[in-house]
Amino acid sequence: MKDRDHVYTLHAELEGVNLMPAFERLLLGWKAQGHSLVALGDLAAATELSDLPRHLLVQGEVAGRSGLLAVHGAAWR
Repeated sequence: MKDRDHVYTLHAELEGVNLMPAFERLLLGWKAQGHSLVALGDLAAATELSDLPRHLLVQGEVAGRSGLLAVHGAAWR
């Protein structure tokens, strides 16, 4: 399987405040593994968007989270 870029979404009120030490360890771990950390805008500018996989957006449950959330569904082109 071809390696893909990943996007990490953080919540400023958690990672930026309450979980800052854990977030710093996460960033250091990614860097130690050789990953590059870039702004989402830079990643988008360097990506051929038509090559990205596409999925329907549906409502669903996620373990550990309450209520319905937007999650990706079946693939489509």
